[in-house]
Amino acid sequence: MAQAQLRHAEHYKGVLSAATELYLQGNENVLRGLALFDLERAHIEAGQKWAASPDLRGLGQSEALHDPTGLSEAAVHLCNDYLNAGAYVLALRLHPPERIRWLEDGLKATRQLKNRSMEGNHLGNFGLTYVALGETRKAIEFCEQYRNIAHEIGDWRGEGNALWNMALALDSLGRRAEAIAHAQDSLKIREAIEDP
Repeated sequence: MAQAQLRHAEHYKGVLSAATELYLQGNENVLRGLALFDLERAHIEAGQKWAASPDLRGLGQSEALHDPTGLSEAAVHLCNDYLNAGAYVLALRLHPPERIRWLEDGLKATRQLKNRSMEGNHLGNFGLTYVALGETRKAIEFCEQYRNIAHEIGDWRGEGNALWNMALALDSLGRRAEAIAHAQDSLKIREAIEDP
């Protein structure tokens, strides 16, 4: 049963990825990508939920850590992959509280996998989601965490993104001087790595 659920979750992660690929092609494909997500949304959400929950996979927390079948590890990777596969589409289609749940699941997965780069990306997306909710101070906290991880692992592009997102959040709070300083720091990094 669990193997069938894994195949289902993998398939619908692929559907989510296809929706995102269409979206990124632009023009009429934007609507085609969003329509594909809308059509398969219930299955996509079910696949992500299964991948995120050891209990739904029929494993308790302690069993999930010592799963000889590898099912639990595959599900942890898959949980993280759902966010990567649907980055743009999910930002448009999930309400912020839903997106926060997906990000919480993805953050747990990246921490289990000890993937600092993806942990930083998820923290950055938390920041953007909290900006959308109008919780700017919380957004800044997540952007700062993202920046710290990006700096620690030498991810210049990530650090530049975190600084830019912090600038936007600070500006929305009316903290213009700090916002400009962060934006300038982001620009310096982007120029240094020749990011178009």
